[in-house]
Amino acid sequence: MKLTSQMPSSTSLMPQAVVTRMSRSCKGYWSSGSPSWAVARRYRARARAVEIWLKENFEKERQAAKGVAGEESSDKGGSMNVWEMTLDEFLARSKLVVVDSAEPSLEMFLAMLEPPGWYEGEEAPLDGQPGFATAPLKRQGEDKSLAFQMLLRCQDDAWVPVGIYIDDTVLVVGPRKQGLGAELVLRCVPYRRTPSQRKLTKAGLATLTKAYFLGVGRAIAEGKEVRDDIQAAYENWLATRQPAPQAE
Repeated sequence: MKLTSQMPSSTSLMPQAVVTRMSRSCKGYWSSGSPSWAVARRYRARARAVEIWLKENFEKERQAAKGVAGEESSDKGGSMNVWEMTLDEFLARSKLVVVDSAEPSLEMFLAMLEPPGWYEGEEAPLDGQPGFATAPLKRQGEDKSLAFQMLLRCQDDAWVPVGIYIDDTVLVVGPRKQGLGAELVLRCVPYRRTPSQRKLTKAGLATLTKAYFLGVGRAIAEGKEVRDDIQAAYENWLATRQPAPQAE
């Protein structure tokens, strides 16, 4: 997405402490009758101005993504298995547009969702990533779909949102180089239709590329039937990621 105007001054509407209190505890439960709920409601009211601004500045591009890029899909009929397609097909390379635009903030998207932003009780831990999980987004007026999910981190015994994959935007905040963005993508793509066109930032392109090859590698390890050309591409990618052997 390309930012077209300045964000209003009320963007810091949901401080991290409030988000933490709103979230369901990793070990227990957050009560909707607690004082934190009243605090969250006040922040939600203030977020209305941001929500209006987002709709004015992003709705056209999001609608274009729905109708043209094919990124907006649900788990009803969506099916995209990365090991059954080439990287070019996955990225819609022939109609791929790479843009150099400002990265939106997670708070911008949280303001558009029903608190706390995901379906509580449906957090699914990430294998090999202790303390992280994903859960379907709680979008206003939309059915629940595994095509759009939140990345969550367990912090102080509570789930805190640290990433999101919605429409054609994948965003992760906090520690980098953990592969969390790729893991988030892999949780969503099986429930999305193959896009005919993509519009990505350089970071988004790198994340989707990594997710693709990780998915292919896991399919090979699980014994799935993967075409020879796709396996060869995976092996070439893997070779570029491995450090060169040191001379003795």
